[in-house]
Amino acid sequence: VALHALYYLTGDTKELIQEAGERARALAREIGLPRYKIEPLHMLILEQIEQADYPAALNTLREMEQEARATDDPLALLITDKMGAQVHHWSGRHEQSRKLAERVLGHPA
Repeated sequence: VALHALYYLTGDTKELIQEAGERARALAREIGLPRYKIEPLHMLILEQIEQADYPAALNTLREMEQEARATDDPLALLITDKMGAQVHHWSGRHEQSRKLAERVLGHPA
């Protein structure tokens, strides 16, 4: 995940960023623990939003929601709500976006 983030944040080639992201997601699947799947999905959603691929971001968000529920980790659920607010906003689903954003802003963390 760190290498993927580094490539993404330093503006490396799209291919290199995607390769690092795919590797991070593959390692997370191999480990098999839901909590390790959250960050690679988070990074993938950021890429998809940046590329204006909102249908793909919605699909990735659904996967992230499933993994976050499986962790039963409040922080994973908060991160998922935060990403959900952004994905729904950019997808034109403003009512859902607002609901999630309000939940994130009202979270004690």
